[in-house]
Amino acid sequence: MSNTSLAIILLATLALTLMGPTVSGVSLLQQAKAATSGQNGMDGTNYCTGPAHCYVTGGSGGAGNEPNQGESSNGNGGGGGDTYACNGDVPTVCEAYGGPGGHDNYGNSGSSSNGNGGNGGTINCSIYPTRLCAADGQEGGHDNSDNSGNSKNGNGGNSGDVNICAPGSSGCFAVGGYGGSDNGHNSAGNNGNGGNGGQVNAVTGAYAIAGGGNGGNNNHDQTSGKPCGNGGDAGDVSQGGDASGGTGGNGDSSNGFCGTNGGTGGMALFGGTANGESGTNNGNGGDGGLALGQGSQAIGENGHSGGLAIGAGSNANGGGVALDGGITHPGCNIAIDHDCFNQPGR
Repeated sequence: MSNTSLAIILLATLALTLMGPTVSGVSLLQQAKAATSGQNGMDGTNYCTGPAHCYVTGGSGGAGNEPNQGESSNGNGGGGGDTYACNGDVPTVCEAYGGPGGHDNYGNSGSSSNGNGGNGGTINCSIYPTRLCAADGQEGGHDNSDNSGNSKNGNGGNSGDVNICAPGSSGCFAVGGYGGSDNGHNSAGNNGNGGNGGQVNAVTGAYAIAGGGNGGNNNHDQTSGKPCGNGGDAGDVSQGGDASGGTGGNGDSSNGFCGTNGGTGGMALFGGTANGESGTNNGNGGDGGLALGQGSQAIGENGHSGGLAIGAGSNANGGGVALDGGITHPGCNIAIDHDCFNQPGR
């Protein structure tokens, strides 16, 4: 037998192996494209040294996520994240868990993604006596069923990252938002998903939160690809503060079962608050702005993005510029201490 003939026989055997029926009646190529449902997430990697308690476990898969078709992903746990250089004289807790998968996400097809847990993030350097550093993916929702196409429905948000949560910090959190539930019969778009966590950097002597907003419920029968009821992604926090995303709205008959979306978090520095606004039936939530200083606020409000707030007590919610304790409001978009300066357009 010639080498050419032998090569042809080997190729033919390989093709039959891949394309022919297996014991279950499904080819290996078909199996590779099969729906994935209720699987546990992979663990991350713990590079911590010293006595710190670090957890990087993947999320558990949810129950009742069958049957599904196509290449859909349903109720799977999120992957764990990574932890680096968490140490101290007594245990510091560093966790980068994957979020658990939701339950009863079934009847889905295509390449849709439904009720999966979010992935954990990365923690770089948490030092005692920090109480807790968390970069956890969040839990997927339940009963996100009968979805198709490439729609994404009720998935938990992925975590962000924590970089240097140092001594004196009461906690650093960059977690994802919970996935919503009962977001079904969608063939396109993102519906009821939790927002992703943000970035937490160099926190000392304070707490820091950059959490994704929770996804809304009951956003269903969507075909246009318009996003409905998603939680806003978190922003960035440095040296303490809060820059979380807003919660996604619920679908109901008044909004065509397409809830509004939460605003994204802004940037919070040295104890400021720059949260995104939650979605309401009046429209999507406003994004967070930039808040610098303990007690300063630049929160999204009435569908408008937060402005710039610098100094303790300064408030630029919904826009404008607030300095030295000034508070903006309609008709006054520049506020310095107790003085107000009217500017058109707000």
